[in-house]
Amino acid sequence: MLRKKASFYAFTLVFIAFIGLTTALLVMNSKRAQFPDPIGRKQFDLVKLYYGAEKFSSFVEQSAFLGAKNAIPKLAENGGFFEKSPCNNYEGINLWRNDPSFEESCFPSSRDLSKGFANYISGEIIVYTGMYKSDFQDIKMPDSGFDFSVTPFQNQGSAAVKISGYAVKKSEISNPEMSYSFSPSFNNLIINYDFLNKYNEYKKSADDVVLFITDCLKKGSDDANDIDDLQVCTGNAISHFKIKDEPVIELSKDLGKELFFKFKIKDSYAGREFYAHFGYIINDDIVPPLVHDILVNSRADSTGKYILIKWANSPASDVVGYEIFEADNSFLSLEGLAPIATVSTIPPPEFFDFYAKDSADNLLIPPVGKVLSAAIGTSSEAVPAYLYAVKVGTGKKCYTVIAIDRDGYKSREFEPNKCIDVS
Repeated sequence: MLRKKASFYAFTLVFIAFIGLTTALLVMNSKRAQFPDPIGRKQFDLVKLYYGAEKFSSFVEQSAFLGAKNAIPKLAENGGFFEKSPCNNYEGINLWRNDPSFEESCFPSSRDLSKGFANYISGEIIVYTGMYKSDFQDIKMPDSGFDFSVTPFQNQGSAAVKISGYAVKKSEISNPEMSYSFSPSFNNLIINYDFLNKYNEYKKSADDVVLFITDCLKKGSDDANDIDDLQVCTGNAISHFKIKDEPVIELSKDLGKELFFKFKIKDSYAGREFYAHFGYIINDDIVPPLVHDILVNSRADSTGKYILIKWANSPASDVVGYEIFEADNSFLSLEGLAPIATVSTIPPPEFFDFYAKDSADNLLIPPVGKVLSAAIGTSSEAVPAYLYAVKVGTGKKCYTVIAIDRDGYKSREFEPNKCIDVS
């Protein structure tokens, strides 16, 4: 009897347990239906978005590093500016000097260079993100570009710059259920090219070339083939000033009362060669050089006494005439004096043989009051010269000559004490 009661009790206990577990399972299933997502799923998705944002920021940093290879040459090719120089441009070249119109130079400042570099590198980043758009389909990036700070520093003894950048507007990464806004940025990206100081080197090279050419123009080239002084002096500068075995100056041009110089300086970065292009326009206020080898002597014939004034051709190719001055004593200054003659050498004057004689073996008198070309000296040492004859009376006479160029500028120096006593 006891065994039967024990068996019945055990069976009842198992049945109750079964009913309880079944009920608990049903309750759990009903609760689960109210929370369809696993616990922590949203947090995990947010972490994935954050990781995607960091991945994109890292991509932007690498794009900036690679983009510098294009941005640095583009900046140099446009003369250190993103757009037009404040001094304007000439024939598509940004000007660093434009003396006729601007009192100060327009050499690109650190701010100009940083701004130009930022614009160029922003464009490069946008190009790279466009190329790899399929890898970042879940990111909406505005096309407003980036702001940068550029700081020079020494990287293991070599000039370099540190670049930090951040997007002007925020980007957004999202999935169907949530989104995350962020600003792609990077700090202290090292570019082993100090373009801020490079432009000072470009300017020094250009200034040295301009000084060389203007000094040459002041002296005159005295080219035997009558080639224009500017062409000769520029050719000498092309041979003399080189960087990386290439000329600093590409060409020059006479604009009337101004001179244009076009510079093309070779440089390189990250294995890529490029050229810095920029130009100068300077005032051409260079006066003709001193007129050399002034000689005076006298001749006489049955018609009277004459002074023959001779002087060497000016070495400056742009000289178009001369002024002749006369005084009773040595010249100290030409101020307030009027020339006795202003003669033009365009077209070239007629030639007169300074040593020609008449049938009676007397030296000939050249036409009075007319400039003539002549060769003074022996045939092996003949000096191209000009000749002018003046009819005079007796007494002491002094003469000097100054040159006039095609822009109307006159020699500021003159040879004094070219005097003679006519008895």
